[in-house]
Amino acid sequence: MTLLADTVIALLAAIGLGAVLYLLVRSAAGKKELCSPVYLILPVSGRTKEMEQSVEELQMLRRQYGGAAKAVLLDCGMEEEQRRMARILQREDPLLLVLEEETLLREMRSGR
Repeated sequence: MTLLADTVIALLAAIGLGAVLYLLVRSAAGKKELCSPVYLILPVSGRTKEMEQSVEELQMLRRQYGGAAKAVLLDCGMEEEQRRMARILQREDPLLLVLEEETLLREMRSGR
């Protein structure tokens, strides 16, 4: 009976040691990003006041993703007033992108 108990204890110790070594190697290797970036896209055309509110909601949603998501204002025929407001918002939040459709597609394809 003692031999069986000693064997079980040795087996559990070996499994525990293996798990610790696995965790050490995994943390030393570093975390690799396996998924593509998340894009939160807001198509913009219309009133500036609505755009401001929508951008605030977009930024709140981005914070829920831990800031990892890319917030994009997609220029779908912005008026000059909207472009001016978009530049102001970009100065306040440099991670906010203002892109046209072709530029957005190129960025998404590149996976940046």
